[in-house]
Amino acid sequence: MDPDLSGQHDIYRGRPLMRGVGQFRILILHPTTENSPNTKLRGTLLVSALERERNNFEALSYVWGSPDLRTTTILIDDIPFEITTHLAAFLCHLRRVNEYARVWVDRICINQSDCDEKSDQVALMGDIYQSCRLVNVWLPDPAETTRHRDRKTANLGGLLSLLSGEHFHDIPGFGVDETTGNRTFEETEDFCAVWDDFLLLAESPWWTRGWTVQEAFLPPTVRFLHNAADPCDISLIHQAMGRTSYFDDIRKPCCAEALDIFPKKKYKAVWDLFHHVRKLSHRRDVYLNPRSADGRDFFYIVVSTFAARQCQQGRDRIYSLWSATGKVYRSHIPDYKIPEEEVYTSVFKSMLRESQSHLNIIFSSGMDFRVFQGLNFGPSTDGVNKRPTWVPDFSQSWSERVAEANLDRLAISRMYRASGWSRGRVKIKGDELRLKGFLIDRVQVVGPVMIDPHDSISAKRTLSQWKVMIQEWAAAQKLTVQTCYRQLSATICGQVCGEFVTDEKRALLKREFILSEMGKTNIVRLLIELAFQQMAWAEHWRPFRPDEDCPKRDELDGFFESGDLDRLTHVAYRNGVVASLFHRALYLTENGRMGLCVPQAMAGDEIWGVYGSKVPFTFRSLKGVDGYMRYNMIGDCYLYDAMMGMLVRSGIEVRLV
Repeated sequence: MDPDLSGQHDIYRGRPLMRGVGQFRILILHPTTENSPNTKLRGTLLVSALERERNNFEALSYVWGSPDLRTTTILIDDIPFEITTHLAAFLCHLRRVNEYARVWVDRICINQSDCDEKSDQVALMGDIYQSCRLVNVWLPDPAETTRHRDRKTANLGGLLSLLSGEHFHDIPGFGVDETTGNRTFEETEDFCAVWDDFLLLAESPWWTRGWTVQEAFLPPTVRFLHNAADPCDISLIHQAMGRTSYFDDIRKPCCAEALDIFPKKKYKAVWDLFHHVRKLSHRRDVYLNPRSADGRDFFYIVVSTFAARQCQQGRDRIYSLWSATGKVYRSHIPDYKIPEEEVYTSVFKSMLRESQSHLNIIFSSGMDFRVFQGLNFGPSTDGVNKRPTWVPDFSQSWSERVAEANLDRLAISRMYRASGWSRGRVKIKGDELRLKGFLIDRVQVVGPVMIDPHDSISAKRTLSQWKVMIQEWAAAQKLTVQTCYRQLSATICGQVCGEFVTDEKRALLKREFILSEMGKTNIVRLLIELAFQQMAWAEHWRPFRPDEDCPKRDELDGFFESGDLDRLTHVAYRNGVVASLFHRALYLTENGRMGLCVPQAMAGDEIWGVYGSKVPFTFRSLKGVDGYMRYNMIGDCYLYDAMMGMLVRSGIEVRLV
């Protein structure tokens, strides 16, 4: 939501909204005339209902930017109302000649100074975007200027139209060497013009906004606009995505040759845009279709998916996705009056309730605690806990790669069963969360965080420190070199490999799973867990096989010495390493085990298994009160030799605060 720049209320006084009944305001944008195209912006506010306005208005989506942006005014019923010049340019672009336009724009149609109204309208936004005829997206300039920004005209979809053609080499710049007959590519003037137009779309900060998600996947049509540029519909992006995937997969000889010589960085920029759109399209598919079999922790996964998005208020990281919530959240209404920490606690309690909902709850393991996986748990960084440590700090934003790695670990965790076949339940008493668990080990030393395993320079620095740490610890533990190598090779990949799992491999994995687990639980729970295994396989993750997947000793040494991932020649193993190490620290335990933990873990923290959980967790012990054990939640972790229930024991009650 946008900040209140003006504090004006006059335009709303005669047009109050009844809350909870689907009322909203529409801006009737007054037209211009052919003789006076630059007349003052004017409009009228109209109170209406969604059922009357379906497909009868257009919604606006844009980036507000800094509160310090220059402002101007629009006359709404002859009352001056302050807006940014950015929004004014947008409205001028949409204004029609001799025809009124019906638009919805949050800055004007919602009284930003009325927290109760904002809360009501945010809860209604999903319905608003579904009910509009189309969404117009006004793209701000990318962070970096392009070489042809001063041209009078541009075409946002020019490159995409070319990519939708018959051949990849339809793009300007491709030619044929007259001497050799080989295809060539040069960044010609025509190519640069098309490419710079594309960057206006692909590199716009609009893609990084939290509110982008519902604004892009709920409406029937989305149209991108940028000043005087020819617009681009999202359908054209989808068309180009499908065609480019065809070029990449089928690889006609002529297109294969063109792809091979096209600049790799530019090709990546194209796929980065497609990645944004693919994520949004996936959210639309999930929202419009019934929940999958993995319905538990549904909204938590939605929030985790878009953890890299930017919002001006922390609570908007949740509210911008509110249209994707399920029935369990109906009793929770967005609220801009209470502190953000209370919002996080209230919403996360709903996530816990959702994670316990399952059609086969009688036979299943209850909740599997995947909602407790991620990067935002633990004590506040300033030392003042305004929320329980078991409630994530949703205000934090992570890089796209860290967010993706967290999603990979969520998918991978379906294959784990750290608490065996135990059932998980929680009780909440005030800000105290009570669960049943068992102590596995204690952290003896924690290494530095692996920020990005793709960055060989920083990775080398981190790995060299890990190596020294392991050597000192192994000497004290009297561990052999072979034992350390076996543990380390399994730990840094999280005992998983990432590759396409063929039907033949799936059949083998299914057979192995059933044979190894049959007799340990009832048939219904066995089939439910098998379904979770198959979901992980469908996302291209499979178990690590030491005899087949373990890297050679010199490869692992080369990786630690150079930080270069390419030293690990087994691609499936390397994919597991990337997913497991991203923003994780190596830790070593008192009982001679290696593991990977969240950055805020420290020596002395305890490793616990939680009944029903697929992964272990690190807890930090507090002084006991009334004889009960109380802990701070630190985060989920991986621990060698503990992920498949080998260390399960009798549980006791643990209280997290």
